[in-house]
Amino acid sequence: MNAYLVKMIFQIVCGSGEHRPQFDEQLRLIFADDEKKAVQMAKLQGGAECNVSELVQWKFIAVTDVYLFSKDLDGAALFSTITETEWGEAYIVAQLQKEKALIRAIHC
Repeated sequence: MNAYLVKMIFQIVCGSGEHRPQFDEQLRLIFADDEKKAVQMAKLQGGAECNVSELVQWKFIAVTDVYLFSKDLDGAALFSTITETEWGEAYIVAQLQKEKALIRAIHC
């Protein structure tokens, strides 16, 4: 059994869909024997998680990436986002506070 990181894409439709298209890209951890089974399992999960209600619909679209976790991935970037803000110092202070809270929680 191996651990795989897969990227799953969902479309979000609100109401009648008269809005700018929205998509949710999710990184999920899947345990499977090989890449093919990891993709199959992710597709089954995605299909099972489709949610259709009057207000919001989540439609599974695709599995677009699959990566085997191994020692070669040590230090690899798994997620990245760029934040643009007018309050740079406040952002830094908030991130440092989050880090301190994490460290306290780990050491409890």
